[in-house]
Amino acid sequence: MNNVTVPGMWNLTEFTNLPSFNNWRIGQEAAHDYHRAVKSSKPKITAYKWIKWVAIFVSAIGFLDSPDGLMNLVIGIVFGALAFALRKNGPVVGKLNDEVNQANMRYNDAVARHKNMFIDSVVNTFISGNWRDIQFGDICLIYSGSEVVYFDMSQNLLLAYRKENIKEVIRERVHLGSSTTGTSSSVGGGTLIGNTRVGVGGAQTTTTSNTVEQYEWHFEILTDFVPYPKISLIFDDSQEVEDFLGTAYAVLKP
Repeated sequence: MNNVTVPGMWNLTEFTNLPSFNNWRIGQEAAHDYHRAVKSSKPKITAYKWIKWVAIFVSAIGFLDSPDGLMNLVIGIVFGALAFALRKNGPVVGKLNDEVNQANMRYNDAVARHKNMFIDSVVNTFISGNWRDIQFGDICLIYSGSEVVYFDMSQNLLLAYRKENIKEVIRERVHLGSSTTGTSSSVGGGTLIGNTRVGVGGAQTTTTSNTVEQYEWHFEILTDFVPYPKISLIFDDSQEVEDFLGTAYAVLKP
């Protein structure tokens, strides 16, 4: 670890001398390309959607009138092919979606590359030995057996603690409630009595429901650093998150 006073709290970009994403040339270009791709494709996709429905209508008319002449049949086939080509996952709209997706991938790659620049900087400054990290959104938590670093790019915040600064680590799987979806089906019917048209009996209705319990993970690191004594993190429930927090809990708990 370099000669930096720990525990401490700093301005992230000033401490690392790295630019924010919007001031980083590669980030600017990636964001510009993505927004340009979205702006260019959206009106085209809307126009193609309306053209598709018009083509479907004309094609239907052509096929319905085809007994009256070959020309109507040809019109039906041509406009049917046009509607098929302009379908949601067809070659025309699909190409536009691919351009947006590729621009989005380049943007996400730039975001990851930018975040890794900060990770490399703070690791070289604060972390000794082997380390692990978890990234979610603009936040990153990095820890080793003797240090913890946390930064939030949206808040331009950087925190660093030593293991001895940690007073408690809390890991909790919180129940958020449950949601239920149901379906029902009916089988059978009534029986008429003579010719009275009076029925007895009726359909048997079966109802099935599926209840899903919803959870999230809360992870807190409590320290003796008065300016920022607690790091609080909330994660979606998954096996990957559970495994990571289990390891972090075992390593960081005093």
